[in-house]
Amino acid sequence: MITENMIYWITRLDAICMYLSIMSIISGVLFILITIGYVCSLSIASEEIEKENIGKSKKIWTYTLIIFLSSFTILIFIPTTKEMATIKILPMVANSEFVQNKLPKETEELYNIAKEYFKEQFNKNKTQEKK
Repeated sequence: MITENMIYWITRLDAICMYLSIMSIISGVLFILITIGYVCSLSIASEEIEKENIGKSKKIWTYTLIIFLSSFTILIFIPTTKEMATIKILPMVANSEFVQNKLPKETEELYNIAKEYFKEQFNKNKTQEKK
């Protein structure tokens, strides 16, 4: 059974995916910039300044890497709204009594009607070709 709460969260999945995408992009760019800045500062700075900045840079670098990896990993496993609707609704439709019992009978009837129609058309075309 689908509840109001479930419908709300299903409709929010696209926004959650967008948020995680933006977080992944921003943290990825920051990670790259911090890494480049750290490498550049190693060649320019003296040893005293280097020791002070190493601790700060490593913390920021680590936090940025954690944010990037976690948001990207979560993004992989969160379905979009369309995917989640399919996940929730398709089993309900496929397992419904109508699809299991009534639809095969109606499908068979439609198949027989279509088959008779095509037979008539085929026979009609054969008789027209003979003339």
